[in-house]
Amino acid sequence: MKSCFDNKYLFYAVWLLIVTITVSESQVLLEDFVVNDYQNNTNGIWRPRIAAFSDGSFAVAWQDYSDRPGVNLNTSGRSQIAVQRFSSTGQKLEHIHFFEGESTLTWMWLFDFLEHAELQYLSNGVLIVLMQHTGRFVIGNDDVASSEVTIGAINGNGQIIKLHHFGNNVQSPLIFTSSRRQDRPRLSVTPDDRIIAILDESSYDSSYRNVAFRALDTSLNELLSREIPHNDGVGNAPHIYADAANNGSLFATVWQDGRYGNLWSVSIQFYSEDGPVGTNHRINESPPGTAFALWPSVAMNSAGKSVVTWIDSRNGFQIFGQMFDETGSPVGDNFQVSETPQGGDIYSRPEVAMRDDGSFMVVWTDSTSVPSAFRARGRQYDAGGVPLGPPFILPNIDVLSGHPDIATDGSAYYYVWIDNRLNQQYYNIFAKKTDAVISSVDAATGELPAAFTLYPAYPNPFNPSTRIEYTIPEQRHVLLKVFDVLGREVATLVDEVKMPGHYQSIFDAASLPSGIYLYRIEAGGVTQSKRMVLIR
Repeated sequence: MKSCFDNKYLFYAVWLLIVTITVSESQVLLEDFVVNDYQNNTNGIWRPRIAAFSDGSFAVAWQDYSDRPGVNLNTSGRSQIAVQRFSSTGQKLEHIHFFEGESTLTWMWLFDFLEHAELQYLSNGVLIVLMQHTGRFVIGNDDVASSEVTIGAINGNGQIIKLHHFGNNVQSPLIFTSSRRQDRPRLSVTPDDRIIAILDESSYDSSYRNVAFRALDTSLNELLSREIPHNDGVGNAPHIYADAANNGSLFATVWQDGRYGNLWSVSIQFYSEDGPVGTNHRINESPPGTAFALWPSVAMNSAGKSVVTWIDSRNGFQIFGQMFDETGSPVGDNFQVSETPQGGDIYSRPEVAMRDDGSFMVVWTDSTSVPSAFRARGRQYDAGGVPLGPPFILPNIDVLSGHPDIATDGSAYYYVWIDNRLNQQYYNIFAKKTDAVISSVDAATGELPAAFTLYPAYPNPFNPSTRIEYTIPEQRHVLLKVFDVLGREVATLVDEVKMPGHYQSIFDAASLPSGIYLYRIEAGGVTQSKRMVLIR
């Protein structure tokens, strides 16, 4: 058999067999599409959030400041929470749902607006919507500036429903009797439909802010209410910006912790069905007082593996992360996610989602491209915490963008952000669905690739899989194949038309013997090849 490569590799032929291998490539399942009613976006939107259901359908919630019939938000200064549901193919299931402030419904609130929406699905498809009311209310002779957290719901037929059995309002307040106000709620739902709301609160008994959570059944009957103990003797150390994740038997909560002096840290506490697992402890590894850590987020898969991300100042402004196993023990050290250059900014709280196989993706906003020109970015990791490529821009074009969120149904990723591609006075919300990282914009520069490039495989040498990346500057048919040293084809990784962009394929040689392999790409008359080595 004639080889298409140099005969100096023939001595490896004794190692090589023709076998079946597994290949995979990232792909876009739903390309960028606008979520909100952009034609009636007259006063702006903010902070989109996304949730995914097991059948591939999903929902997006956001703060909406635009007027609509009977509601003049610009005059009153209020925002409302808007929710739009989508099918698995990205089709709108019905009209946008709106949750309004209670000042239009009850005598107690003089003025309030809704913010910090969170949403998760129950196993029957009911969408739970958690939100914060902020404003002024009156009790007796007291006129108080305060906030509270409420829960609403939308059923599988697209109707706003009441979960509780008291009062006429469709939203049910979560009353934390130990606190004056509740802020920045987060939501986590267990596989058996326990609803867990976590937030930070101002205690009646002291001047510090504390993290508290409540577990409720689907009728909003309380199952558990708990504050996270400080374990430090520093009674006025604030605990804020909490987040939570669970797999039904293990529960993780994280927060921004003020107990370590003037610079914030991030702490974590695990719980089992029997109560706390150990004590809460600091996650960020920089020595206390040398760097701050802010705005943590946490994700957990069905096996109980979890990952926490946060903003960290130890190397400029960057996103860092830490993995944990199913017992709540740390896996490895802190790792840096973002690649923000010196002088750049991290603008939004990093968000993270973990798939069933333990791989995960982080999204955030930074100003890597141009100073003060923010971009929504993402980065994906395999189950071992190895990055599957550099950070990339979420939109499929290079535009001002930010405030991203991400969710998963266990396999696909769903993400949402705001950008200004429509050149309107206000930003609009866009969403995308992928099975892995992909972008039509170069991750490092934020621009379309200028040239055709085939990158070295990473890792190389490898065992059993390696990542092959390439860029194409214009739409072309791409053919990416792997050969043994005799020139025999052992895999076709790509054989399709690609838009301009930065792509990657995973070559899994789990059943191949050790040896040298060569990979070759052809696109529009251009051909490049490189070598990689499999070592057992």
